[in-house]
Amino acid sequence: MRKVLLNVSNMTGPRFKHSKPTQLEGCVTLKDCAFDSQELWNRVMKGGACEAVVAALKRYADDSSFQREACLAIANLARDGTEALQRLLKAGAVVSVVTTLEKAQAQGNMTLQRASSRAVARLSHDVEGCRPSLVEAGACEAVVSAMRSCKDSELQGWCCMAVASLAGEEVGLRRCVQAGAPALVVSAVRNLAADSFVQKEGCAALGNLAAAGTDVIEELAEEGACCWVLRAMVDFGNDQEMLARGCRSVQVLAGGTPPDASPEQQAAILTAMRTMSHDAETQKCGCAIFALWAEPAAGALWSQHGVCEAASTALASFPNEGEVQREAFRLIRGLAQHDADVRDKLIQAGICPSIAKALEFYNVGVLRAACLASAALCANGVGEGQVQMLKESICGSVAAVMQSYEEDSALQSAACLAIIGLTTDTEDGRRQMRDNGVGKLIMAALKKHREDSDVQNYGWAAAACLARGDEEVQHNMVEDGACELLPVAMRLLTAAIAESASSFIQVIAGGNRIWRALLVQRGTCDALRSCMVASEMDLPGAKASCRAATSLCSESGEGRRRLLEAGGGEAILAFLRLGELGHKDLAAAEWKDAILHEVGMEAVLEMAREGLAGQERLVKAGACDVALSSMLAFPEEQNLLRFSCRLLATLASTPTQGKRHAEVDEGSSPEHILVRAGAVEAVTAAARTCPSDLDLVHSACSVACWLGSACSAGSADVASGNDGSRRLVEAGFCEVLLAALEAFPNDLHLQIQCCAAALCLSAAKPGSSPECDGRWRLTSAGGTAALLKAMRRFPKDIDLQRTCCRALAQMLSLPPSSVQAPEQTNKTEIVHDAASVLLDALHAWPEDEDLQYHGCWVIFLMSRWSTGARTLFIDGGACETALASLHKFEANEHMRWVSCSLLTTLALDCREGQRRLTQAGGSAAVLAAVRAVPWQHRCPGFA
Repeated sequence: MRKVLLNVSNMTGPRFKHSKPTQLEGCVTLKDCAFDSQELWNRVMKGGACEAVVAALKRYADDSSFQREACLAIANLARDGTEALQRLLKAGAVVSVVTTLEKAQAQGNMTLQRASSRAVARLSHDVEGCRPSLVEAGACEAVVSAMRSCKDSELQGWCCMAVASLAGEEVGLRRCVQAGAPALVVSAVRNLAADSFVQKEGCAALGNLAAAGTDVIEELAEEGACCWVLRAMVDFGNDQEMLARGCRSVQVLAGGTPPDASPEQQAAILTAMRTMSHDAETQKCGCAIFALWAEPAAGALWSQHGVCEAASTALASFPNEGEVQREAFRLIRGLAQHDADVRDKLIQAGICPSIAKALEFYNVGVLRAACLASAALCANGVGEGQVQMLKESICGSVAAVMQSYEEDSALQSAACLAIIGLTTDTEDGRRQMRDNGVGKLIMAALKKHREDSDVQNYGWAAAACLARGDEEVQHNMVEDGACELLPVAMRLLTAAIAESASSFIQVIAGGNRIWRALLVQRGTCDALRSCMVASEMDLPGAKASCRAATSLCSESGEGRRRLLEAGGGEAILAFLRLGELGHKDLAAAEWKDAILHEVGMEAVLEMAREGLAGQERLVKAGACDVALSSMLAFPEEQNLLRFSCRLLATLASTPTQGKRHAEVDEGSSPEHILVRAGAVEAVTAAARTCPSDLDLVHSACSVACWLGSACSAGSADVASGNDGSRRLVEAGFCEVLLAALEAFPNDLHLQIQCCAAALCLSAAKPGSSPECDGRWRLTSAGGTAALLKAMRRFPKDIDLQRTCCRALAQMLSLPPSSVQAPEQTNKTEIVHDAASVLLDALHAWPEDEDLQYHGCWVIFLMSRWSTGARTLFIDGGACETALASLHKFEANEHMRWVSCSLLTTLALDCREGQRRLTQAGGSAAVLAAVRAVPWQHRCPGFA
C-alpha cells in the first residue's frame, strides 16, 4: 500500500511531474494494483492518479511502450468505480485512448492495440459519461477496425467487450453496425472457440448488436451466430456468466424464430436456468427460448428434460418480475398446447397457483400471458388442468380482469380464451362463470371491440361455451343484443370468426325456436353465407358453418328459404367438392374430411325440405353428384351415408323430376347420370353396411326406386349395361330390401318403401342369366312370402296392400322358360298364406280398381301352379270376388281380361270352381267379357 501511494504521490507531485521514469513507474504500479481496500482506493483517487495517468498518456504520445502501460493503468482504474470513470472522462482519457488505438492500428503495434482496446472496453462501461463520448470520438470505428486488422485472441476479446458496451447505446449501436461489427464478432466467436474470454464477450456483443433490428438479425443468422453462441454455452457450461450472457444472446438472436439446436445445446439453456436461478434476466431469456422451441416441437420432449419444473421455478422465484412471469407463461402455453402428459407435468409442478397469483398482478402483459396459459392447460375440456384451475377460483379472477381492462382488446381476447378452456364440457366451470357475471362481460367486450377479429373470434366461442345447455345464460345474451351483434360481426370479419360465430349460432338456434327466428330475421343467413364464400375459410370454419346452417334451417321454413336464397346450398356444396379440387395452400386430401361431408350433407338435407323451388336449386347446384361422391369417398361413415341417402331420396321424390325428364335428352337426367357414376352400387353398399339403421335403409329403398326408373327399354343405356333396375339387381339390392322387410317388421313406411323397391326391381330386364332378372332374384330369395307377410301385418293400409299386389303380380310373371325359383318348391305354404291375405285385401277395398286389378293378377298367376292352389282360392271366395270385380269395372278392358283369365283358370279342372261360378251367374258375364277382349291382347307390364 505504501509503495502504491508513494508512486502515485511522485506522479502527481511537482518534483517528478515531468520525469518519464517516475511517470512510467507510477503507471506500472497502477496497472498492477489490486485495490483490495477501500482506504487505498480513496487515497489514490484523492491523490489525483486518474488525472496524472491521462496527462502522462498525452505527454508521451510518441512512446508506444509508455502508452501501453498508461492504457493498462487507465483500464485498471476504470474497472473499479464510477468516481474513477468520471475523473478519467474529465481528464480527457476518452479521446486520448481512442487516438492511441487508432495510432497503434496504423503502426501495426499489437501490444499497444491490446492495451488501448482494453482501456476503451473498460471506459465504455460508464453509460452516462464515457460511453457517449467514446462513440463521438470514433471508438466504434476504431474498435471494429482493430478487430479487422488483428486476429489476436486477447485483442479480439477486449474489442468484443467494447462492442458489447458501445452497442448498448442507440448511436453506438448504429455506428458499430455500419462499421461491420456483426460479421467480425461472429468470426471471432467462431474462430476462437477455445478462448473463454472471447466467447463470453462475443456472446454479449452479439446479443446487443441484434437489437439493431431485423436486418442485423438476418445478417447474423446467415453467419450462424445463434449456433456459435449455443456451442459456447455447451463448451463453457460451468461458467455462470457465460451461460447468462448466452441465454440473453440466443433469445435476441432468435428474433422470434425457433433457433436450430441439438439436444445438447438445448440442455445448455436449461442448465443456465438451473444454475442462474437467482438471475431474473437469465430466467426470462431461458423461458423465451424454450417457448420458441415448444411451439413446433412435441411437448413431451421437454417434460422429460425438466423444462416444466424450470418454468414453475421461474414463476415462483420472481413473482414480481413482470417480464419473467410473461415469458414463463408463454413457455407454459407452448408446452401445454401439444400433449396431455405435459399438461399433467405442468400441473404437478404447481403452475395453477402461480396463474391464480399472476391474475392479481398489475402488469397487463402478465395478465394476458396468464390467461393464455390457463386456456392451454385446460385444452380439450375436462381434465386435471381444468379441475385444478377451478379449485383456485380463477373464474372470478378472469371476470375481474375483463372488468378492469375493458379497453384492452388483447387482454379481452385472452380472457375469452381462458373462459373457453374453463367452461368446455364442465357444468362447474359454467356455474362459476355465470355467478361472476361473465356472460355480460363477454357481450360488453363484443360490443366495444367490434372490429377486432381476435376479440370477436374468441368472444363468440366463449359465449357459445358458456351458454351451451343453459337457457338462463342464453336468454341473458339474447337480451344483451347477441342476435343483433352476431350478423354484423360476421359480415364485417367473415371467415376470421366463422367457426366461433357458427358455434354460437348452433347454441342459440338449437335452444329456442323464437331465438332461432330472431337470428334469421336479423340477417344471420346472409351473414353466414358471406363467411362461407370468404377466401380465407379454413376446414374447421367450414365444418362449423355447415352445423350452423343446419341449426338455422331446423324446423324453420323461413331459415331454409333465406339460406337458400342467399346461396348457402351452393356454398356448402362447394366445400364438399374441395376434396377433389383442393383449396388455397391446402391439399385436396385435407378437405376430403368425413366430418365435413357429414355435416355438409346434413345441412343440405335440411335445406332440401324447403320445397320444390329449393330442391330444384340444389339439384342444379349438383347436390345429387356431391351426395354420391361423399358416399363413394366414405363408405363406412354411417351418419354420412344416412344423410346422403336421405338427400337423394328427398330430391328424387319431387314432382319436378318428371318435368325435368321431359326437358332433357334421354339419358341426361340426374338419375341416368348417377346410375352411370356408380350410385346404384353406392346405395346398395350403404344399406348393406348399416342394415340396422332404419332411416338409412328407408332412404336407400327410396333412392333405389328412383334410380331403378332410369333408362327406358331400348335406350342406349340398356345396351351398355347402365339400366338402373338391372344394376340394382346385380348389386344385390333384392336381398337388401328383403332383409329390411324382415329387420323392421313394424315400421309401416319402411314396409311400403321396400315393397315399392321390389316392384321397381321386378321390372329389371333379363340379362344373360337368371341372376340378372329381378323377378327371379326376388322370388329366389323368398320375396313372395316376405311381401305377403307385409300385407298380413298391415291389412288396413291401402297403399301397402296396393303396392304389394303390384309387386307380386310382376314378380310372379316369370316366363315359362325361366329357371324355376327355389321358393316355388314350397307352393302349398305360399298359396295357403296368400289365399287369405289377397282375398281379404280385395274384400276390404272393392272400390279400388288398381288393387282389384293387380290382386286378381296375383291370384291368377298363383292358381296356375296346381289344382291345390286353385282349390284354396276357390274355397276362399276367389270366384265371387273376381266376378264382382268384373261387374264393378266392366268398362276396363284390362280388368275384363284378367278377371276372365282368373275365372277360366279356377273353373278349368275343378268342379267346385265350375259350380260356384255357375251359381254366381258368372257364365254369361265371362262369355260377354271374352267376346269384348281381343285375342291378341297383352296386359301392359306382363309377359
